[in-house]
Amino acid sequence: DRRVPGGDRGAMLPDMADFLLQVTPEQVSYLERRIDRDNEKLFAEAGATPMERAQRRGRRFVEAIEGWTGPLTPAQRELVADRVRAMPDITDDWFADRQARQAEMVRLLRARPGREAMLAGLRRLVLETDSWRRPGYLAKLRQRDEQSFAMMAALDATFDAKQRESIQRRIGGYAADVAWLMAQR
Repeated sequence: DRRVPGGDRGAMLPDMADFLLQVTPEQVSYLERRIDRDNEKLFAEAGATPMERAQRRGRRFVEAIEGWTGPLTPAQRELVADRVRAMPDITDDWFADRQARQAEMVRLLRARPGREAMLAGLRRLVLETDSWRRPGYLAKLRQRDEQSFAMMAALDATFDAKQRESIQRRIGGYAADVAWLMAQR
């Protein structure tokens, strides 16, 4: 059994560790350069002002919700926009968190530890994120999650029959996918 403690959540880690242990120093250097370029682009795309960031977050929320419900009404879109504007902007914290994880991954790759140490490092980075994330960021994530759940509860009260049907179809599709995957085992 190639699973790590923690159940299926860690089932991919052994294969990932085996792959990463084959990465050459030259590939790590290339990865670092690529990370830097991607981060520059990502940060530039995040938006310069808090208002731009809130607008982009609002659009992403609406797109994600409409992926489940179909089109939202103007009133529903406004509800989402109002709630998203009230959420604190955690972009800088998110970006710092991303950079910390990337730096730790590069450090792990450069160290070229044994398989068990690589697995432990990956487990920490991928599954045990609370062990290395800054407490302030964790608190902001919890606050954002609570606000997102409250927004979805408020939005749920406004869904019409067609939107609920769309959600049920989407869930049914996932259930069918899971059933198919389980049958493949």
